[in-house]
Amino acid sequence: MPLLWFYNHSCREETAGLEVVDVIADHAVPHFHVRDDLTCGRDGEMAGEKRGARNRELPIHAELIRLGFLDYVEAIRAEGHVALFPELYLNEEKRGGAHFYERAWQHMVGYIAERLPLPANPAGKGPDIHSIRSLGSSFYEVDGVNALMRADVMGHAREGTNGKHYSKRMATEGLDVVLVERRAFIERYVPTITRDIDPQPILLLPLEKRSRVGAGITRKRRSDAGECRTDNRSPDQD
Repeated sequence: MPLLWFYNHSCREETAGLEVVDVIADHAVPHFHVRDDLTCGRDGEMAGEKRGARNRELPIHAELIRLGFLDYVEAIRAEGHVALFPELYLNEEKRGGAHFYERAWQHMVGYIAERLPLPANPAGKGPDIHSIRSLGSSFYEVDGVNALMRADVMGHAREGTNGKHYSKRMATEGLDVVLVERRAFIERYVPTITRDIDPQPILLLPLEKRSRVGAGITRKRRSDAGECRTDNRSPDQD
């Protein structure tokens, strides 16, 4: 998911809540459809979109395809799952992104923080998942960027009379044309940070272990390890 956030700038919960059917691979431009779905919803109701502008089609970055993302999708489909990340919805809580944060993200950041200095804002808050989306938007903060294209990719509401009422490129040109343009737009401005990583076969862990990455910080050995106990408690009762 961190790679999806980086290359496509989608939000935490809308990414975690993607369903297998939301990944359209048999198209000239393989893409996601970010939308309301039952995975994010409760009691049979659709949910997931924060606002109407979040319903959008996003081309899958060529680097994600090279690394085997579509193979992953097929592996999940073969297991018969609806959710693209089913391990995030094993409990009743319908916030897969929050589950990922607790089980994986904080440990990943801890691991990185031991090796690299991480910036913090004036209040002392360090980087979070939304920081990746903010970084993605920052890539387009250069002269000449099409503001409407940026808003559509980010899922932001368009601004101005032209953007809100007159520009109807999806209706006039169609999805096939717009997806090609969005793919070129993203791949022009977003750096390929994984170019040195070789693709690997998709080997899925058992479902209950998939969102666990282990503690990022090396645990210190207990000071009483190996010493004789003087009470009647077992080690498990500590």
